[in-house]
Amino acid sequence: MRIVPGMATLSAAPIPARDRLIEAAGEIFGDHGYEGATVREITRRAKVNLAAINYYFRDKEELYLETLNHAMRTIFLRTQPEDLGATPEEQLLAYISGLLQRILNPARPGWHGKLLARELTSPSRLLNVLVETFIRPHRDTLHMIIQGAAGGKLSETHLSLIGASVIGQCLYYRNCRAVSERLSPEILEAPDYLDHIAAHITQFSLAGIAAQVASKKCPK
Repeated sequence: MRIVPGMATLSAAPIPARDRLIEAAGEIFGDHGYEGATVREITRRAKVNLAAINYYFRDKEELYLETLNHAMRTIFLRTQPEDLGATPEEQLLAYISGLLQRILNPARPGWHGKLLARELTSPSRLLNVLVETFIRPHRDTLHMIIQGAAGGKLSETHLSLIGASVIGQCLYYRNCRAVSERLSPEILEAPDYLDHIAAHITQFSLAGIAAQVASKKCPK
């Protein structure tokens, strides 16, 4: 039997050492950032020895990237518009519903959002990798859906502005949840509140797209 750093018996630690490292790293990176986190604290919390970092991830930077990748994969899915529905309206609703389900999933570890927010507000040199791997493909899918709803009449600038508005509406319910619970509890307490929010954002966004097209201020 091959013994690897951090390996424990199944009865004592059923979670693999690599997974424990990612969970511990996500919590510590989320709290302290890349520079403030130490591999000693990560391995201590994961209950593995220091050699496990090199065994599974080569170094701290690779561990950070893989931890971010793990969080990003739960939020940004690689899909094409045609995978989401037959019409642009159906596609936009499915896109928004899926995003809300992922970012508001109570089963998702809290460090996912915290780590992503920290990386976006205080980016490391790895942000470019994350943008090209996850965010840009996700953004491109949304832009194709919006352009379909607009009949191909929007400029790249308007696509970017409308796309940011769609994402911003979704993120409000994640980033400002504590405020929403106090100002509009009736929305979040409804059993099917995610469906209502998704439908509202979709209808509001489609109306905005139609207004942009009708204004004739969207040159190609």
